[in-house]
Amino acid sequence: NLSGTPEHTTGPFRRFVGESCVLVCWNLDRRLTVGEVAGLRCQCEVLVEFQDLIDSIPGISMVRHASGPVLDVVNDSRNVRSGACFVCRRGLQVDGHLHVDEAIKRGAVAVVAERPIDVPARIGLAIANDGRRGLAAIARRFWGEPDQQLGVVGVTGTDGKTTTSRLIAWMLGAYVGGVGELTTVNARTGGTELSRQDR
Repeated sequence: NLSGTPEHTTGPFRRFVGESCVLVCWNLDRRLTVGEVAGLRCQCEVLVEFQDLIDSIPGISMVRHASGPVLDVVNDSRNVRSGACFVCRRGLQVDGHLHVDEAIKRGAVAVVAERPIDVPARIGLAIANDGRRGLAAIARRFWGEPDQQLGVVGVTGTDGKTTTSRLIAWMLGAYVGGVGELTTVNARTGGTELSRQDR
């Protein structure tokens, strides 16, 4: 029932996107993502089966299914919450594989790694040839492939990228509204600058 206000609307509301299911609940958990459905501000929880996240993504192979649905996709073990899929990869400074145990203790139900690792039998496991690309593909699928509904402008070059991006965002914002901007210096969406932590 999406006709009432959030305080008087009963959830959950389910919308199926391919094999994935988007579950929208109101007034439940502050950790949920704030979104908008049918003009109502609500808290959105995305539920996706681990197999559906991994299926047919080149360079990622399923080892074991997860015991429950995936509620989030993260690559920083400190940000893992119950139901998360933790994508660990070897970075320049830190090897995410060293933090798998911490991610599981925080509630991860699945792990995507760049090499075979030992995890409890209840934890889903997949191996990615390239963790960075795997993370991008999994996050894209988890969030319903938003790039398919967005116009995207890319700016490349040596100098002036941020200035050019800002000018393009300003012009498009005046013409079509609702423009987001992501540069090496800042990130803005809906007229609000996002903090480094939120990016």
